Amino acid sequence: MHLLRLYEASLFDEQSSLFIENTIFENISTFYKPIFQISYRDISFKNVEMNKINIYCDVNKCNLISVEMGIIKKNILFHDFKISDVHSNGNVFLFSGNDINIEFDNTEIRNSNSYGALLKCISENANIYFKNSKINNNKNFNKFDNGLVFIKNNINIFFIDSEFKNNESLTSGILYFEKIKNFNFTIQNSIFSGNQCNGNGGVINLIDSNEISDNYIKSIIIDHSIFNGNRANYFGGILYANISYSYNINIMHSNIINNYAGVAGGFLFFEQINDSIKEVSLFLKDKTLDNTFYNNTAISHGDIFATHPSKFVVSKNSNNYAETYSGGFIYLTLELQDDLNNKVNDSEKYYSDLGVQAELYEVQNTKVENYIISDIDSLNRINSLKIYTENPGDYYIHFISKNNSYNILKTTFLNYKIKINDCDSMNYKLRLSNNLFYCESPICDKTCVSENYYECIKGNDTDNINTPVNNICKCIKGRKGKNCLESDFADIRKFRVIKDFGILPLVSITIGCICGIYSNIFITSDKKQNCYVHLILAFIGFILIYIPFSMKLIISSNIMIKFNNSYSDNVLINAIFSSYILEKMFKVKSLNDNDNDTMGIGNINEYINKAYICTTRFDDYQIETSTLSNSYTNNAIQNIQKIVSFRDVKSIITSGRNITMKRVYYNIYLRVLVTWILLFVFLIFCMTYSIIVKNNDLIDVLLLDQMHFYKCPYEDYQKIIALVESFLLIFIIIKYLSVKNGRYIYMEIKIIIYNLFYKNIMIAQELQFFCNSLCYFFILSGYYLMIFCIIFKKQGNNRTFYFLSIPKQKCTLHNSYSCECDTGKVFKYKDEEIQSINEYIKFYKRIFKIQNIRENFHIPKNN
Repeated sequence: MHLLRLYEASLFDEQSSLFIENTIFENISTFYKPIFQISYRDISFKNVEMNKINIYCDVNKCNLISVEMGIIKKNILFHDFKISDVHSNGNVFLFSGNDINIEFDNTEIRNSNSYGALLKCISENANIYFKNSKINNNKNFNKFDNGLVFIKNNINIFFIDSEFKNNESLTSGILYFEKIKNFNFTIQNSIFSGNQCNGNGGVINLIDSNEISDNYIKSIIIDHSIFNGNRANYFGGILYANISYSYNINIMHSNIINNYAGVAGGFLFFEQINDSIKEVSLFLKDKTLDNTFYNNTAISHGDIFATHPSKFVVSKNSNNYAETYSGGFIYLTLELQDDLNNKVNDSEKYYSDLGVQAELYEVQNTKVENYIISDIDSLNRINSLKIYTENPGDYYIHFISKNNSYNILKTTFLNYKIKINDCDSMNYKLRLSNNLFYCESPICDKTCVSENYYECIKGNDTDNINTPVNNICKCIKGRKGKNCLESDFADIRKFRVIKDFGILPLVSITIGCICGIYSNIFITSDKKQNCYVHLILAFIGFILIYIPFSMKLIISSNIMIKFNNSYSDNVLINAIFSSYILEKMFKVKSLNDNDNDTMGIGNINEYINKAYICTTRFDDYQIETSTLSNSYTNNAIQNIQKIVSFRDVKSIITSGRNITMKRVYYNIYLRVLVTWILLFVFLIFCMTYSIIVKNNDLIDVLLLDQMHFYKCPYEDYQKIIALVESFLLIFIIIKYLSVKNGRYIYMEIKIIIYNLFYKNIMIAQELQFFCNSLCYFFILSGYYLMIFCIIFKKQGNNRTFYFLSIPKQKCTLHNSYSCECDTGKVFKYKDEEIQSINEYIKFYKRIFKIQNIRENFHIPKNN
């Protein structure tokens, strides 16, 4: 049929059964009547094509095919049926009545535009089959008529080996199901791609019936199908479900990719939610179903599953507890979430009228009567929630939802614990007219407020009046001078504990360990150069590690103070400490334990020893008589004067001290020099060995397994070097043990014995390689570990931290530090104790000054 026009009449009588085969309908127009209008009869279209069909009428008054069926089951068949370029002011297919049975087999519907659904079925029972069919590039322009396919009531619908592509609905859903009672929905081996709608449900929209019945059976089965690139402007990129009860949903072996929702639910959106519906989302995430969810997105929340917002919680980026003062601010972020715990971003402001309001409760869950909480402008981020209370204490902010047009969040609340602190001493505590207090920072004049160099300090006004007159404007930390224009630089000199920052020992030990480890590369004796390169590198590494430790121990062993009342201790104490420290810390308060006023000649040596502690530094070469009178009676002093004059005592003391200190200096310098010379000599020895090895061949040795192996010539040279290193290590260990129990000793890394395992066989060289590497690793890591510990302790100029042993607690019995009584460790240092440490450091720094070496590096003469 071609170029046919119908005016208020159908093509066939509606009471006739309709069977059309092998026919083409083209360029047909109808006005105010369906082209095919059939009632209660069987219908069959086989191998039929319809092209360029125009339907003109009022909205939903006419159709291409309009069918009404009764109770008696009739069949509607579309086999090998093709429709294209249909333009309709209403629905294209309209089915009504009681029972509708429709089968689309090998059907193609494309490029149709209608002001209503392409297929609308409003019968009580609908059984619809799409087999091997293609529904592509069709569009519903009606913003008030949902879906491209609209079906309601009791529904059985099947899509087998079919495709829906690039269809569009200006309302909700490509497949729109309304007032659902019984529902059996199956998609198998089908494709839904590129479909979109302006409302909800990019492919499927489900609206349950208002009837509540447990007798309805509802199931959705999707198997081996693809949903790709479908879009909904609001909710549910593929499926929107406004259902009251859980459906039996089974989706398996399907790909759900690249689907989009403008608000929420890139795949599926639930309008209502309950526990049974929540189980659906958990079930569909089961990996055993072999589904692929990829790149599904939603602008607000729920890239796969989503619901409307149902709760607000404190964001993970905010604390669950806040402290402020009355009149202060609370800053937190409330995170809006749906029932599936998706964070609601709402960048499109769909939920723009959602909000929260706050009330204040005491910890006993009693609402506070008198308080002020500022209004909350934003739901998600609360930047400035201001709170006033009558009293400081612990409270809860009770957040509840404001009324909204979506009728959601009605029962949602959140209790947020806060603590209102009292005003600190640097601020003013003031009160509002309703007796609510608040804290106010001190107010100064405009100059103080406007400049960044000042800070306003609360004055001492007892009237608690915050005015510029009562407050003080002062420079902030780091500024000084007139108008605070000068920068106040930190004095880095006070951070120097000793002049040597430890850079040289650090570099020396580091390079030494590197040399030692690197020498292991040449540990095998398969080449001549390995014999001497290994020996030289290993010995250089040993020297670089040994020197820093030995220098520290030589110095410590000579200037350590044991406080054992020895002559050497007395000399060091008088040489190191000032008169003030001697008087305050090291003076023996009582020398006379008897009532006898007479001192015999046998006690003179002890007395002279004690005089070093009891008297001043003799810088004026005087011994005051009052010094003796503190502990002895006048008769005792007269007896001493008969035996020896004070001039003689002074001469003995001062000359003995000078000679002894010169010997201390001499011993330090001599041992340092000897150590350097000894190490240099054996370094020359190593160089000599290298020359000898160059002029000799390697020795061929037969091993126990009958294999041959090279060993170095003149291996006794290596044994001598190893023996020297062993003796040097024994020396330094003994030195360490000798200074271990002294006081005023600097902290240094403990000595790790160098492992020498040297036999000229292959296994021995392998063992030596691992032992040497392990040893150097421990030396290096141990040394750096100590350095890092010191750095991370952040002790700065706390000099007490940098000593292994410093003055013990003051003896309460003798009121002295120098007695031999057992006392505990000092935990809080007094001023004089800290001064004694500073004076010890000053003496330590003086040891290696050029002038001091020049004056003292010669053999002292004995008097």
